[in-house]
Amino acid sequence: MTSGYYIGLSGLQTNQYGLDVVSDNLANVNTVGFRGSNTEFASLLSSKVVSASGHTPTSNDITMGVRLQATTMNTTGGTLINTDRFNDLSIGGNGWFGVVTGTKNYFTRAGNFVFDEYQKTAGDPNSSIARLTTGDGMYVTGTMLGNFTYDATNNYEKSLAVNATATNQLGAFVVGPITNDVPLADVGSQGPLELPTRLAYPVEPTTMTQFSGNLGFTPGTRTVNATVINGLNEHNNLNLIFTKSAVQPNVGTSWDVAATIKSADAQTTYDLKSGTVVFADSGVLLSSTLPAMDNNGTPLTVDASNYFTNANNLGLADDIRTMSADVISGNNDRNRLKLVFTQSTVQPITGVAWDIAATVTSLDGQTTYDTQTGQAIFGASGQLTTSTLPIMDNDGSPVTVDLSSYLGGIISASGVPISASSTSNGSMGGTLTKYGISQDGIIIADFSNGRQSAIGRIAVYHFQNEQGLERNGGSLYAQSSNSGAPTFWTDTNGNPITGAKLTSGQLENSNVRLDVGLTDMIILQRAYQANAKTMTAVDEMIQKALQMHR
Repeated sequence: MTSGYYIGLSGLQTNQYGLDVVSDNLANVNTVGFRGSNTEFASLLSSKVVSASGHTPTSNDITMGVRLQATTMNTTGGTLINTDRFNDLSIGGNGWFGVVTGTKNYFTRAGNFVFDEYQKTAGDPNSSIARLTTGDGMYVTGTMLGNFTYDATNNYEKSLAVNATATNQLGAFVVGPITNDVPLADVGSQGPLELPTRLAYPVEPTTMTQFSGNLGFTPGTRTVNATVINGLNEHNNLNLIFTKSAVQPNVGTSWDVAATIKSADAQTTYDLKSGTVVFADSGVLLSSTLPAMDNNGTPLTVDASNYFTNANNLGLADDIRTMSADVISGNNDRNRLKLVFTQSTVQPITGVAWDIAATVTSLDGQTTYDTQTGQAIFGASGQLTTSTLPIMDNDGSPVTVDLSSYLGGIISASGVPISASSTSNGSMGGTLTKYGISQDGIIIADFSNGRQSAIGRIAVYHFQNEQGLERNGGSLYAQSSNSGAPTFWTDTNGNPITGAKLTSGQLENSNVRLDVGLTDMIILQRAYQANAKTMTAVDEMIQKALQMHR
C-alpha cells in the first residue's frame, strides 16, 4: 500500500515539471525567435502482481509511477512581425542563424540583429567597419567575398557633390570586382560579417561613345534666291536651281543650273534660262555657261565668280549638324564630347561627305581636353561607308567614337527627319547609400550612381536532428551529439545553398500559442491536484489499517 505514496509523489513531481515547461513557454510568448517546448511523460516502472502461469488473455503487471521522459522542441514557425530595419531578419522554413563569441558557436532563430563598429586601421575613422551582431554582442556568421580594399587616397566626398557637409577627407573602401552572387564557403569557414561604412563604387571611364541619327541630305539639288531690280523699279525674284550633272568631269564637279526671273508675287515669269557651272576639286569655280537674263526688259548678268567661288556644296552655311554626349573621365568627372558635322567642300560623285570637328570639354566649356578632325563619307543610299575620326582624349581616358553601330548608326539621307541620339558606356564613381539583404541572404550594397554589388552572404545552418539542439538561454541553441554537426543544404550540382527564404525587415516572434499554453496549464494543475488527492487517500487508508485490531 505504501507504493501509492511514491506513485502519487512521482505524479506530483512530473506534473510540476510539466507546469514549469508551460510556465516557461508562457513567459516567453513575446520573445523573438523563441521556440516552445512540449513535455512527454512515460511510466516509471512496472511490477507483476502474480507470476505468470500458463497462457492468460490479459496482462497481470502494474505500472508504478510516472516520469518526465523528454522535453521536445516545437518546430512550427512563429508569428511574423514587420519592422522598418533591413537588419531585422526572419527565416521562412527550416534553418538557423549562426552566431559566434570567442570560440563558441551558437544557433538562433532570433533575427533582431544590430551593428557595432570598429576601425580597421587604428586612428583612421574612414576605415570603419560595421559588424552584424546580436543584442548581446555575438557576431552573426556568413561568407564575405573580400571584394573590397581600402584606398587611403580615394576622394570619397567628390562623389558626394550634392552633400553640402562633405569634408573632403580622403579614404574609403573601394568595391571590386563587381558581382551579384556570393557562393557560400564551407561550414567551417564561416566568420563574422563585416560591412564598410564608407564604400565607394569605382569610376568606370567611358571607352566608347556611339552616335546615331540622320544628318539629312537633298541629293544633287541646291537652290539660291536673290532679289533683282529692273529699270521699272520693280523688285523681282531670281531663282537658281543647281542639279548635279549626269556626266561629271574627271576633275572637279559639274552642276546644271536652271535660272528663273519672276515678279515678286510669282505670278509673272520674265525669263527662264539654263547653263552649267564647273568647280575644281578645291571648290574654285572653273567655268559657267549661264547666259544673261531678261529682267522684264532689263538685262541681268549673273556673276558666277561672286556667287559660287568656293561654294562647291551650295547652301553650305545651312548644312551644319551638331551632336553631343556625356563622357566619364578616369578622374570621375563628367565631360562633354561634341561633334560638329559640316558638308565637305569637295563632294564625292555619289553620296555625300561631311567634315567632322570633335572636341572634348568640361561641362561648363571652360576646359578643352582634346580637339580632333575627321571625315565621314556616306553612300548613295545614305549609309556610312568610311569614317576617319581618331580616338579622343577625355582628360587622360581614351574614347572611341562609333558612328555605325548604335541603332543603325549615323546616316545622311533625304526624306527622313533630321535626328540625333547618343549613348556612352562607363559610370561615375558612386558612394554607398544603403545595404540590403536578398531572400538568399546575399548582402547587396547600393550606390549613389545606381549600381549595385554583392559583398557577402548570411549563412543559414541545418541539422540532421534539430530536436537534439541544446538550449542555452536567450533563444540560443548549441550543437550536441544528438543534433549532429551543422550542415548546408546543396543544389543538384552540390553547391551550398541557403535552403530557406530570408526576409529583411521582418522578425519571427515566439511560436508559443497562448490558448494552448493556458489549456495545458489547467490540465496539469488538475493532474497535480489529482496526484495530491491520491497521496491523501493512501494516507487515510494506512491510518484506517493501523486502527484495526482484534
